[in-house]
Amino acid sequence: MDDTRIRTRLGGFFYALAWLLTWVFSAAPGSLMVSGVLGCTVFVVLLAARLLHRPDGLDSPEQLQCWLDRHWGLILLTSLCWGQAHALGYTATPTVTRK
Repeated sequence: MDDTRIRTRLGGFFYALAWLLTWVFSAAPGSLMVSGVLGCTVFVVLLAARLLHRPDGLDSPEQLQCWLDRHWGLILLTSLCWGQAHALGYTATPTVTRK
């Protein structure tokens, strides 16, 4: 259980840092201020949720399974948010057609 918690901390940092770098090094970060700050906030909150979600004081196998399910829920929610950000960015990018 501790192994799962320790190994999944890196993912939270990765998503927060990746979003920040994607936003800052975009073509026009100033025009994307709302989405940039909102994205940073979402990924930092999800990172904090991962770090604060500890398996302290769990004794029964049912409690441990519940903790593990919730922790994986956080991981999947973070992945979903990253995928949605990528999908929204892809649809917002104009396509160039050549004649």
